[in-house]
Amino acid sequence: SAAAITAGSVDTAGVITTTGTSTGGSVLTVTFNAAYAAAPRVFVTAANAAGGGINTMPVVSSSTTTTFVLTIPSSGVYAATPSWNYFVIEAS
Repeated sequence: SAAAITAGSVDTAGVITTTGTSTGGSVLTVTFNAAYAAAPRVFVTAANAAGGGINTMPVVSSSTTTTFVLTIPSSGVYAATPSWNYFVIEAS
């Protein structure tokens, strides 16, 4: 499946959508429009029912000043088109 950042999303918050059924073990890298001074803290929540099923919440596996990486659990049971909200807080 493919993933995209929805229109209206910004560096500090937005929605990641997918098409098709996500494959467990996938890795998504999100690149910020502007670099942070320090690696920010990134939080992810389900944006729809498909994004919040059993063992399907992605893990923020890394965060740098320019990107964050989500890893989708390989053990998940996925419905079609899971989506996730992301929230980014600049760390001091």
